Amino acid sequence: MPQEVLDRRVRRTRARLAQAAQSVLEEGCWAGASVQSLSDRADLARSSFYAHFAGKPALLDLLIDQRLANAEQDIAALSARSGRLATVTWLAWHMKSARALYREVLGPSGQRQLRRKISDRVAELLGAELCGRGAAPRQDAMRFAADGILAVLEDWLHDPSGPLASELEERLNVLVAPVLENRAVA
Repeated sequence: MPQEVLDRRVRRTRARLAQAAQSVLEEGCWAGASVQSLSDRADLARSSFYAHFAGKPALLDLLIDQRLANAEQDIAALSARSGRLATVTWLAWHMKSARALYREVLGPSGQRQLRRKISDRVAELLGAELCGRGAAPRQDAMRFAADGILAVLEDWLHDPSGPLASELEERLNVLVAPVLENRAVA
């Protein structure tokens, strides 16, 4: 069978499973969902699920990859504001747009490797933005800032009466202010 046809089928199957997973996440019943129920929602056999993913965490990993795929372009599209990191602004609004996914991944039952993947990506994005501003950010400072940001975001994700995304953005910018002031850079 031609590779092109196979790739299209793989993409279509993964997309259907990703859509089913997103629906389950938005309904708040990820923990109780089985591979069979996800497969049923995607109108696929359970064996098809396992042909593409080792389990539910691998499907979450795909969703995270999809959500973070265009981060650099999204951040670059934001207008620069004095005393602010565009990465932080993007992250607050990004988390709001995928709240159900990140609530699961950053919550108590979340997979540690997925949390680390997000933290590493945020640290990378922060570092890239600071390098673009002429700073030489230390990797340990970027990881520290990323982990602090994720801790604030985790609390926000699990608090239904929590602040608006704009207020969250403000809190996160206060958190990373020392980085902007070069206290954690050099």
